[in-house]
Amino acid sequence: MSSTISAFGGNYTTLAEIIISGSASTSNELAKLEEQSASGYVAQTFGGIGSASQTVFDLSPQVTQIAAYQSNIASATASMSVTQTAMTQIAAIAQTFTADLPSINDSSSNEIDSIAANARAALSQVAGLLDTTNGSDYVFSGEDTGNPPIADPDAITSTGMYTQISSAVGNLATLGASGVISAAVASASSDTSGTTPFSTYLSQTGEPVATSVQVGADQSAQTGLLANSNTLVPASSGTGTTGSYMRDLLMSLSVLGSLNSSQASDAGLPDLVSGLQDTLNNVISGMSTEQGVLGDSQTALTTQSTDYSDLSTTLTSQIANVQDVNLAAVSTQLQSVQTQLTASYQLIAGLKSLSLTNYL
Repeated sequence: MSSTISAFGGNYTTLAEIIISGSASTSNELAKLEEQSASGYVAQTFGGIGSASQTVFDLSPQVTQIAAYQSNIASATASMSVTQTAMTQIAAIAQTFTADLPSINDSSSNEIDSIAANARAALSQVAGLLDTTNGSDYVFSGEDTGNPPIADPDAITSTGMYTQISSAVGNLATLGASGVISAAVASASSDTSGTTPFSTYLSQTGEPVATSVQVGADQSAQTGLLANSNTLVPASSGTGTTGSYMRDLLMSLSVLGSLNSSQASDAGLPDLVSGLQDTLNNVISGMSTEQGVLGDSQTALTTQSTDYSDLSTTLTSQIANVQDVNLAAVSTQLQSVQTQLTASYQLIAGLKSLSLTNYL
């Protein structure tokens, strides 16, 4: 006759219950480890990580905000780079004519016509460069990024600005150099429809606004320049200026483009050339200063983005310490628990043959 044995102060049934209960607990632990191994997270819900979830709640929004700032900085610096390239090309055009100006007084009538033709071509080229885009955004249009600052660069010699300046240059003999320059400044300064070559937005009453993006808490950065006014530097000052180096450049090219061979011996030509020389030198200086300020802003934003990356890495690490698991450690635990569970199943199966006879 066989009977069940007594163990740990109990009987066979109690022993089985203990082993089965332990097996169920081990099975639950295995399921948890398998889930962690698959997801990489301590738990699938914040409740699963308890009070430590507050760290995730506090830091995750900061990481998201930093990512948004970095995206804006990337967009801003890209736009600045495009703007800088266009400015460099425009400055090169100004430098070319500044170098050529002294020779006008010593040029033959045919050479004056050639310089005038080059100036007209350069005028359209500058207008085209002011229509430079970064993606679909016009970088010199201010907040009106969807529209070009100059509607038709190839037709700029048909604008009121050019035709009025051309008319004044045609009267050089009677107006004199100072009269021509005064009339040219007035036309190039005008925001009147039909005269200005610039867009309605840039010519509006009140100050148009350059584009900007938020790059930090209560911090924004301008991403482009205005085609018709100095943006990052004070207005140009002195005689023969509109207050804007870009308007001054368009004005100077319009004056040069309006000269013709019959004016080679005009008494006012040397003074006109001298006045344009001063204006173009100031244009180059103003552009260089504005490019320098824009470049400093680019450098500062690049440094700020690097700082954001470091901060984001720190915050992300803190979040990971709370919600992420060590996959190598989990893998080791998983193997150990699987071994324990297998042993439990084998022990449960062995209980069926554990009788007094077998025991003896």
